[in-house]
Amino acid sequence: MRSFLQLRVAFPFAVAGAFLATVSGSLSANAQSSEHTKGPAVGVGVGTLGLVGEVSVKANPNLVWRFNAGGFDADKDQQESGNTYRAKARLFGAGAMADWHPFTNGFRMSAGVRYHDLKVAGEAAMGNVTLNNVTYTQAQYGALAVRYQNGNQIAPYLGIGWDSAHYLQGALSLGIEVGALYTGKSKLSLTATNAALVPGLQANIDAEAADLRQAVDKFGGFWPVIALTMKYRF
Repeated sequence: MRSFLQLRVAFPFAVAGAFLATVSGSLSANAQSSEHTKGPAVGVGVGTLGLVGEVSVKANPNLVWRFNAGGFDADKDQQESGNTYRAKARLFGAGAMADWHPFTNGFRMSAGVRYHDLKVAGEAAMGNVTLNNVTYTQAQYGALAVRYQNGNQIAPYLGIGWDSAHYLQGALSLGIEVGALYTGKSKLSLTATNAALVPGLQANIDAEAADLRQAVDKFGGFWPVIALTMKYRF
């Protein structure tokens, strides 16, 4: 399960470097722009929230309202405590943010709320499994399934970033964002079809599930948000 949720940060870090240089290069040009463009902007972003469509509207020189929605589906085999799980992850989210631009340029501080629903389901591949350091054959455990869901589907959000969509004269812009959602304690279960038939199996399943849950919640129930966005302003 530790590896199941690593996908939420691995991909955006891989692409952030390439875009960050481009965005940083436009900082000085944005800062010198005195024209406050008012047209709505639409775009697409990628990051720890998946592939996201976004719309933003400038309310005044300092305030931008932003709305986005999207997610991802992923299938992957993962190794956990020596066990191989065939896992499927699905995320859908939608949110509304208020972006405060204190210097009337691209720099922003954001606050908002988001519907955030991540589900992960997996089953152990055929063969022996190790639960709480005890090895069981497939004949003993039957089928072993893991399920995960984040605790809070309605999650508050805080972040900072750079979004020049409403502060450059050109229609196209790039943005970057770093923040966190508070998604609460994870809901994680580990079940085996033969748990009631093998002495000690259920206790070891519960111990293994507790260990996985603790690992998933090591960041205190926060979901990191890293996003790169390209937008077009009308």
